[in-house]
Amino acid sequence: MNHLDRRKFLGSLCAATCAYTLMSRISQAAVPSPRIVALEWRYADHARSLGVTPVGIADLGEYARQSSVDRKELEASGTVDLGRRQEPSMEAIIAARPDLILGVNFRHERILPQLSGIADTVLYKYTQTGSDNVDQLALMLDELRELGEKIGRADAARTATVGLDDFLAKQSKKLASGQVSARRIVFAQFPSGVNNVRLFSSNSLPVQLLDRLGLVNAWTGRSEGFGFTTVGPERLLVLGDVTFLGVAVGSDNSYTRLAKNPLWQSLPFVRSHKFHALTDVVWPFGGVPAAQAFAGKVAETLLPS
Repeated sequence: MNHLDRRKFLGSLCAATCAYTLMSRISQAAVPSPRIVALEWRYADHARSLGVTPVGIADLGEYARQSSVDRKELEASGTVDLGRRQEPSMEAIIAARPDLILGVNFRHERILPQLSGIADTVLYKYTQTGSDNVDQLALMLDELRELGEKIGRADAARTATVGLDDFLAKQSKKLASGQVSARRIVFAQFPSGVNNVRLFSSNSLPVQLLDRLGLVNAWTGRSEGFGFTTVGPERLLVLGDVTFLGVAVGSDNSYTRLAKNPLWQSLPFVRSHKFHALTDVVWPFGGVPAAQAFAGKVAETLLPS
């Protein structure tokens, strides 16, 4: 092949490649938005990350309170409430006329036959993997990628993942340059209506996010397979002088009960003012929008004011 022919060949190859890329983008943009209903908040996050506003979301009112959610966008789109996540309304789901239903095994497997009779249904493991060594951040991103491929929006899934990587890197850099001395962290959830505390293990989604921020998980207890260990208040004594980040769920939770207990005031991280209550509108189990909101709130909390 002479020099001129080689230039023509390379020019044709470049033109073909550019044309393919352009047509691929046009094709993806032309894919109509499926009517998605989400029976768990993470999958509402996934749909939004892919540029699709769900037509229905379970526990919509509580979801709309999350700091990662644009309430006005949901209201403008006409998204409807589907009842409780534990017991979604079949009538509301049917009325939403979905093309695709997204739920979780541990809540919705028992009603899978009814859901499948309404529309194509995908149930996910969510955090209930039954294993203590599954990287739940990677699991969440795999779900997003698979959903993107399923509905013809793989590029949007990649964009969301890269965006999360960039955001976490920036927050980590802020913490590194902000003279944050509190590097040993325990993240906990104070459940509603009980006295126990959930301490999150290293494989859990929120702790994986903390790891990406350059923080170290100080809780080494074995996971129950859900990403956390449920402990009684007395187990908090073994944590020592760590930085403790906690999310309380509802108004009657184990924190409101424990705070009245003299044991709480004797805990080293309480005495040294290293306990930080994170708002419950930062959901630590969601998709990319929730992950960014959680990581941003943690960085904001730990950085000197």
